Amino acid sequence: MSLLTVTAAQRQTLRDKASTLASLSQTYAESARTPTAAEAAIVQTAIDAMSAAIAVINGTSGAASVANGATVAVRNSAGADSHNGTAVVASGSLTGVNLAATVALVDNGDKVAATGTGAFATAVIANGVLTGVTLSAS
Repeated sequence: MSLLTVTAAQRQTLRDKASTLASLSQTYAESARTPTAAEAAIVQTAIDAMSAAIAVINGTSGAASVANGATVAVRNSAGADSHNGTAVVASGSLTGVNLAATVALVDNGDKVAATGTGAFATAVIANGVLTGVTLSAS
């Protein structure tokens, strides 16, 4: 799809989103004042809306933008067990998500040393790697 083939309503949406973004951004473009986090969030919402309008025209609807260093949720295959991670963006592309050093990815069948005795296990994670399991009675 291109600007030549989109509907009049889609072109109007693009214009409206561009106008809103321009208006919100003007304050910070004309001064050296850095926006507060709340002000930046308002502008980011407008950026996201503009990106969505462009995506419709480019045929990439459903795409999203994420900033380098942004906090994103990482979940298991069932959409549960959410952990925050840090987005890594390079050259305009999301290249990965870094988990905290206290969170590790574990594959079924991974083996690590276990210490102690009991019916409960506590994961031992160092620098994002499961290094062991400690067994205990509770």
